[in-house]
Amino acid sequence: MARIRKTCEGHENHLCALAESGFIGRDLEGFKELVGEPHFVCRKCGRVAKSAESLCEPEKI
Repeated sequence: MARIRKTCEGHENHLCALAESGFIGRDLEGFKELVGEPHFVCRKCGRVAKSAESLCEPEKI
């Protein structure tokens, strides 16, 4: 039986979804803008980002 993955609101714009979709390869400069000077870390995947809106479960660093 296939597992259904629950996603959070706005997930298509979160770094984990962007990485899976190949965003990094298509727009490295855009990716750098999202992660440069990070202020938040995702409690779920460990990625860091400039804004909380780029992460599923952000926590201020």
